[in-house]
Order: sequence, then C-alpha cells, then structure tokens
Amino acid sequence: MWFSLRLVFFVLEWPALAKSSKHNSFKADDAMQMYYMALAMDLDMPSTVKPLPGPEVQADAPGRSLPNFTTLTSPQRKTLNDLSDRNRFMDTVKAIAIPRASGTPGNLKVQQHIVRSMENLCYDVELDTFEADLPGNLTSQQMTNIIATLNPDAPRRLVLACHFDSKYDKKGAFVGAIDSAVPCAMMIDLAHTLNPYINCTPVRNKNLTLQMIFFDGEEAFVKWSANDSLYGSRNLAVKMDTQMKDLNRNVTELDKIDVMVLLDLIGSKETQFRRFYYSAKYHFEHLANIEKELTVSNDIKEWDNQTKAGVDMEEKEVIKEKVYFDTTPLPAGLWIDDDYRPFMEKGVKVLHLISYPFPAVWHKQSDTVANIHYDTVDDLNKIFRIYVCEYLGCQI
Repeated sequence: MWFSLRLVFFVLEWPALAKSSKHNSFKADDAMQMYYMALAMDLDMPSTVKPLPGPEVQADAPGRSLPNFTTLTSPQRKTLNDLSDRNRFMDTVKAIAIPRASGTPGNLKVQQHIVRSMENLCYDVELDTFEADLPGNLTSQQMTNIIATLNPDAPRRLVLACHFDSKYDKKGAFVGAIDSAVPCAMMIDLAHTLNPYINCTPVRNKNLTLQMIFFDGEEAFVKWSANDSLYGSRNLAVKMDTQMKDLNRNVTELDKIDVMVLLDLIGSKETQFRRFYYSAKYHFEHLANIEKELTVSNDIKEWDNQTKAGVDMEEKEVIKEKVYFDTTPLPAGLWIDDDYRPFMEKGVKVLHLISYPFPAVWHKQSDTVANIHYDTVDDLNKIFRIYVCEYLGCQI
C-alpha cells in the first residue's frame, strides 16, 4: 500500500513493491535496514560510514556519543511553558502560509522572511542556492536552502529541519499551512523564545549548538519519485558531505550533526507522531516522557476545558489520554519518504516527526491557516522547548 506524491510505504514482506519501478530506487536490503535500525537505536555510528553491508559497520566505531539530556526542574519548565504567545506565533505562520512553490515570488518572499527572522535572533545564516533539473518539459528551477546556525564555531549540532516550499499547482493557490508553514513557524518561534537562554547566557556544553535548516524543493512538480522530490535536501546533503568541510578538524558539516529532527505535517487537531524503525529511539522516547510529565502537571492538553466546556468527565479523560508521541513500535520496513532520507543515507542519525496518519487536509486547498489547531501546536511548542533546552543544557 502506498500513496503517490508524498507517502511511500516500504514493507519488506510485500513482494509487489519490489516489482514497482517507483520503489526500486528506495529499496533497502536487509543489511541496509539493520544499519538504519542501528542508527535509530542510538548506537555509536561514524557519520562517514555509508549504508552498505559489510563488517566495517560496527556499533562501537568512534563517532557520536549517546544523547545526554539534562533534567529541568518544575519551575524551570514552567518558565519555558509561559513563553507561549498566540498572536506572535500566528503572525509568524501567516507570513509563511502563502502560495510559495519553489521558484515563485511567494517562495522568495518567504525566504526573505525566514532569513530576516533568524538574523534578527543572531543566527549565522547561510544560503545554499542551486539549479534543480525538473522532470519532463519543465525548465530548471533555482532553489535555495536556508541554514541558520547559532554558533557556527561549535563542533556539534542539534539540527531542527523542515521544508518551507508549498505544493506546486498550476493555479498557484495552494497555501500549505500544515504542510509545512506551521513547522517553519514552530522553529522560528522556538528560536525566539529560547534566545535569552541559548544565546545571551552560557549553556552546559559550549561545544554543542542549535542549527535550523529550512529546505526548499521538498514537493514534487509532477509525480513523487527519486528524481522529482527532495530537491533541497538531496543537494544539501551532498554539499555538507563534500564541499562544506572544517579543515582545522578534518570533518565535514555532516560529521557535526548529533541528530537531525525533521518536522512535517504538523498543526491539525489530530497531530500524532509514531516512531519509525529508522528514527532515533532515545530522542523519541525523551519527547514522549516530556509529554507524559507535562500532561500529569496539567501544563498541556488543557485546551479541551476551554473548547468543550460542556462535555462529561469521561470524554475529557479520553482527550487527556491522547498522546502526541506514540511509542508503540511500527513494523520494521514501514517508512515515509521525506527530507531526512538524503542525510540518513550518509550516516546521519535522524528523528522523523511527521503526523501519521496524514491530516485530512493534506495536499488539499483546505490546508489553510483556518484549519490550524493552535492549542495542539502550543502543546508541541512547549514539549520542543524543553527537549531542546534539556539537550543543549540551557541555563534557565
């Protein structure tokens, strides 16, 4: 079972998929699957190891260490929770939620907004501009990835990423609020709210910094395939692996990435994340634990009391038991193609946070700001603030 354009399910047990040319370029053998699972299980893997079978892929090879989260106190977490500002966040979303297919004036306008926002927060911003060959009779298109790094001199990065382009349609009317203006706004809002704690004051580990990547060209122009999708992430992964090198340390920009957290399809009331076999297990479970603790302390999921004041207590408990981060494992081999893949194929540990099942408005004209459920997004913003601060070791 698979959906065209965006969703690619790959289940090793389904021989029919192996016969489809659409899937052949994505097909992984058992050794490659085990490699990705090793990355996801937070085994210590060198970023230079490619996903190929062989004895050289060893869990004890020198590379990244296991994640070492600090633990914020309840007052510190409350400080972060109180940083939410609905008007500020929605203004950020509205500045991005315009038709912005790659190569259009709307895309350039959003680029400029993101660059200006990140530079105002003292991030070092680099543009990765390139020409992308489009399928069929379409002419090549200039695209631009945006890389914003808080401290470019730090040897390690926690990377948050999303795509900022919207789906291409001939009418030029598709907005793509959930896909993916909201993730872009979440990243900018996180940079804004945490700025006093990770920029103006010291963090526990000065060798670790926050990097945000906004990909262009994630969407297909004709039909989702290996060559018609992920234009920005495919280009940047190669560039960071070859051209962008720290000669003083003899490492590439990919070597500096602890983990890439990719956000996608976020903003509906039904937003929920599942851990795919290739996603970093320890990081996903830490997010799930933060959610549990904030739920117990009544710091999230209280929007039901405001929007459904008349419902009985039993129904409210059902809402309360809803989880954003479902730790129930999905079958190995089940995956969704997205901007993480070019990086994962080069050995980067990834955490793929995409709402699954897909929201009802996915790739529809109804994917507008009007269908964003702000309270769900605010809950997630609170969780991500704590996650980032506990990973970076912020002084709150």
